[in-house]
Amino acid sequence: MIFLKNALQVAGRIGAVVLILFIAFWFVIFVLFYATIPLHDFAFWDMRVALEHSSSHPIESQFVEHHTFFGSRYTDIEECTYAIGEFRATTHAPEEVLHAYQNTYAGRFPLQVFIVGEHSGLALDNPADTWLAQFAETHATTTATYYLLYLYKPHQPWWGDWRCYETGFEDGKEISQIPDDR
Repeated sequence: MIFLKNALQVAGRIGAVVLILFIAFWFVIFVLFYATIPLHDFAFWDMRVALEHSSSHPIESQFVEHHTFFGSRYTDIEECTYAIGEFRATTHAPEEVLHAYQNTYAGRFPLQVFIVGEHSGLALDNPADTWLAQFAETHATTTATYYLLYLYKPHQPWWGDWRCYETGFEDGKEISQIPDDR
């Protein structure tokens, strides 16, 4: 009788451990494949807010377009790339623009500046290279100097986020019909 009672207690404890391990296993699977999406959303949002709040532009300029990129730069590669850019127009010379934004940060991210129509030196897989080429095609050269303010964070771990396994998603572009002073 005592043997049966002890056997039931041991079986109950083993069953509890197995249940706890089963729940822990599925919790880890959930965190790896579903709960990481908000982590990427937060990182991307942080970059977007940093660029939007870097409104103290050192020279007079006007907002023209806003572009974003989220995902992998290649098909079937487990990495995440975040890119956020803003095209602006000014009457200042390109050298003045580059000098004005030299060593500038948007939040904790280094702010990159590229002049439209000049060789950027960017790799072909960089989303900003595509944005610069498309923008140069659609905007005729005028007396204005167009430039791209750009935040870029490549090679982030995918952590099970399916969006990082696909070729990048263009989050669309916002175009200002009447330039504002953002």
